[in-house]
Amino acid sequence: MRLTPGPSRDIDLDTVDLFDLDLYGTGDPHAVWDVMRAQAPLHHQTLADGREFWSVTRYEDVCRVLGDHREFTSERGTVPTHLGQDDVAAGVLLTSTDPPRHTEVRRPLGSRLTARAVRSWEDSIRRSVTRFLEPALDGEVFDLAEKALLLPAIVTGPLLGIPRRTGKSSSSSPPWWPPPPTRTSSSAAKPPPWRSPTMNSSDTSPSGSRTGAVPEPRTTVCSIT
Repeated sequence: MRLTPGPSRDIDLDTVDLFDLDLYGTGDPHAVWDVMRAQAPLHHQTLADGREFWSVTRYEDVCRVLGDHREFTSERGTVPTHLGQDDVAAGVLLTSTDPPRHTEVRRPLGSRLTARAVRSWEDSIRRSVTRFLEPALDGEVFDLAEKALLLPAIVTGPLLGIPRRTGKSSSSSPPWWPPPPTRTSSSAAKPPPWRSPTMNSSDTSPSGSRTGAVPEPRTTVCSIT
């Protein structure tokens, strides 16, 4: 995907398929979004199988959609491929959760992710990212896409107080993920600092699922900015 809009050209929104993932992988969606903002800031598309969705591209509209969880939900999917399906992460992952659960999950992270707190970790994060990129300088093949799977854990681990793991890490074992803790009476009573106090064994549905009940469908919107 281009990171900046390409040369302006005539774009017929009636022929644009916003559900086509190739548009975002190898196409130029920014040019499409520019036309949408100018001509159709509230855009409707119906797929061949009958599914349909709306896209909002104007700032004020996007703010309303993202800020009104009573009319628009994040628990019915936040990407086009979720259209018409329940999101298995609903009520669990922060990005797939509505208030008040969203607020409960976010609160323990708030103090760690303020601009002031992050500034105090800046030097440590820079050193970690430098170490992460150093193997790319040896002249051998360096698959950035594969290695980048570790980057979120490398950066957020220290922010959340996760101790650095000793030994060699891999794509499935980031350096900031410690091995499972030994269960003791003291460790069982006190959750690790990166664990939300709301994440406990009682937070399950009758079937034992951590997702809980999926809410009734509300408006399905694909927000594009």
